[in-house]
Amino acid sequence: VDHSKALIKEKLSCDDNEIATTSLRVSLLCPLSKARIQIPCRPTTCSHLQCFDASIFLQMNERKATWQCPVCDGPAKYGTLAIDAFFNLIIAQSPDAEEIEVFPDGSWKALSNKPDPSPSESRSSNKPEAISVDSPESAGPSSIPTKEGNSVC
Repeated sequence: VDHSKALIKEKLSCDDNEIATTSLRVSLLCPLSKARIQIPCRPTTCSHLQCFDASIFLQMNERKATWQCPVCDGPAKYGTLAIDAFFNLIIAQSPDAEEIEVFPDGSWKALSNKPDPSPSESRSSNKPEAISVDSPESAGPSSIPTKEGNSVC
């Protein structure tokens, strides 16, 4: 759990003169099988958060031994594989989620897997929507929202 939370903090840290990411989206689907991960695994040598299913990975390497990380293509030798307790907990607590959003403090939320409603379903009338935008001067540079859950540091 601590290793995953350290990776999250590292990925979401804000260096001077950079755009900081305020959250990360992580798939709970295995990149090998495209099915929901049952046993979240990642090599200890990898710096990404994304896990893959340990059982599927081992079965594939039993047939054809490549021992390559399916996320980053780096080496994924048997001795470096670790079950990720943080994602194991998330998988147990969110049985229907296929994706989560993680935050700098290690908290997370399951994201809806339902497709967005079509424009005709999402609006009950043809009235224009009012959008409130705060003044950038009052918000300060550290909290100016940007695209994809980022903010300017």
